[in-house]
Amino acid sequence: RPTEDKGWITMIRSMKYLTIKRLSKWLISFLAIAVLITLVTNWTLVRDVRNLNASWTINERSIIQKQAYLSALRGTIGYGGMIHYFKNYLLRQENRYLLNTYRSMLETKIILSGYRASGVSPEEENALSNIESVIQKYTSAIARAEALIKAGYSVSDTDKQVAVDDTLALRSLLSL
Repeated sequence: RPTEDKGWITMIRSMKYLTIKRLSKWLISFLAIAVLITLVTNWTLVRDVRNLNASWTINERSIIQKQAYLSALRGTIGYGGMIHYFKNYLLRQENRYLLNTYRSMLETKIILSGYRASGVSPEEENALSNIESVIQKYTSAIARAEALIKAGYSVSDTDKQVAVDDTLALRSLLSL
């Protein structure tokens, strides 16, 4: 067993050089590095959480703004809006309904611009373009309706000739 004793002796001799002072220096160094790593990690996490919170707040504001635009679009296009006023113009042939139709169309274009300014996805852009195309069809229909009314066409004949399929705009509102 002399080799075993020599191993223990060698270990005891090397421990002789490992003093409490050296051990405490190593331990303090290790703890300082651990604290530094923890601080850097926590700082990074706090920064990421703040960035995520800011991003979420911006997204939330955008959604609220888009909801307001969408609500306004429904009002300017549907009942009490462009489609409604145009039908009333055709039935009653009163210029106030025609003016209200134009006003609703202008309001719709302004709202569409605001909606776009808040940032849109390709699907939203497609829906907004569909609504604009229906507005353009109504613009053409108004010009034809005025000419037909001045020419003395009946309400039903005028309505048949200037009918606009607004299904695309209504579907686009649903998709928005």
